[in-house]
Amino acid sequence: MAAAQQKVLTQMVKAREQSELNSHAVSEAVGSVQLLDKVQKRQPIGADQARALRARKLIEGRAPNHLVSAQVADVLGAQAQYLLDKGFTKDFYLMWVLKRLRMGDCKRAELERLLLGKLSELLSADQKRNKVKNLLAEMSRKALITADGKRGSGAVWRVLPAGLDKLASEGGG
Repeated sequence: MAAAQQKVLTQMVKAREQSELNSHAVSEAVGSVQLLDKVQKRQPIGADQARALRARKLIEGRAPNHLVSAQVADVLGAQAQYLLDKGFTKDFYLMWVLKRLRMGDCKRAELERLLLGKLSELLSADQKRNKVKNLLAEMSRKALITADGKRGSGAVWRVLPAGLDKLASEGGG
């Protein structure tokens, strides 16, 4: 076989391989787009599918509450929805509680009213209440706040000196 024929044959094989690779990449991209659409519509996806999307940094969160990543939200122009789905950091909620309690003692129901609307939209009402309960318990263990009187819904929460110090040091004063 002549060198020119060999070169043409090699180029044809490379072109076919590249075409197959491109075809595979396109089908994989289409599959990813379909899965991202499911995530956005809050439809369930499989664990393997979630693992593959997470490896490519296309989704965040834990099952069943997956959400598109910040980068995908940026491309889609859905940054506001991303922030509503993602929620804020624990320190954000902690500071809100401290700011409210600095104004005076209050019951858990008032703290729930303050925080429930700020928690992630992906959480159910029960999950949101549990998050508030866990936050208050953690703050109590850290001696930032305390519940005076009885336990449960009748408890009256107040801020402790360490909580006021944290508020001042974080710039919430």
